[in-house]
Amino acid sequence: MTHWQQAKTAAAYQAFCNDYGRYASTSEALVTAALSAVVPSAGRLRCLDWAAGTGVTSVALASELSRRGWASVSEITAFEPSFAMAQHHPAAAHLRHAGVRWHLRTTLAPTHPFDVVVGNSMWWLLSDPAYALRSLAPHLSPDCVLAWSTPAAYCGEAPSPGEVDLAVCLNTSREMVGLPMVPAVAPSIDASSGSDALNGPSADVDTPVWAGPLDPKATLERAGWQVRSQIDFHRDCTAAEWLAHTLLPPVRPPWLRGLPSADEQALVADVQQRISALPAHRQTWRLTVARRRS
Repeated sequence: MTHWQQAKTAAAYQAFCNDYGRYASTSEALVTAALSAVVPSAGRLRCLDWAAGTGVTSVALASELSRRGWASVSEITAFEPSFAMAQHHPAAAHLRHAGVRWHLRTTLAPTHPFDVVVGNSMWWLLSDPAYALRSLAPHLSPDCVLAWSTPAAYCGEAPSPGEVDLAVCLNTSREMVGLPMVPAVAPSIDASSGSDALNGPSADVDTPVWAGPLDPKATLERAGWQVRSQIDFHRDCTAAEWLAHTLLPPVRPPWLRGLPSADEQALVADVQQRISALPAHRQTWRLTVARRRS
């Protein structure tokens, strides 16, 4: 069982999304970028929220379709292979209120092809993105638009001064208990945190999927997509949100590694106190919009 199949992971993400706007704000920017590349036709616009998680992007998609006046001719499929995550999908009331037809699926069966695919904060968890895109191809229309989001830090962007200040606080707390320093940004994801239903058959759960930097444009182009635009979306992130996100499962944060689990609570409390006076810092997300090559 992967981390994403565990109820505690789903509950942690649901609570985080209730408290902070990290995924809601990036979802809103992502679906706006995706739908701006769509030319509405006379038929129904079918949208796929790929790895929908707890439904934050589905809600943003429904809201933007409604704002554009496309709700009555649109349909959303929220595809989330983790039953645990799907059980926390809160989109039903939001999507009905927006007037959008919608479906929640844990598998993708043959159906009408999708015209729009959005994937927020998910693609780097794929051990083989090209394989995943090829598997998705039979479900897509010829002119399908796909939009992915990627934290700019994962693409190799240097940490902002605010992020450096946060790292200083973490390392000060670690030094107090005799632990070595950790880098300001250490983007790496264990393959075992990926979703079995999205990863390729050659996935090796004993090795990292990647160890930055990521290149979403090159990844899509290698899979046969034509990148139409890359947009940098900026948002302010409070120190409290930043800390809460580092503590989310599935991956044990680098700054807690090497510490006995019994001592974690004390170190987290010390870090919370040190960062409490720090101002919000600027985060950047790279939104990549692509179209299938004909």
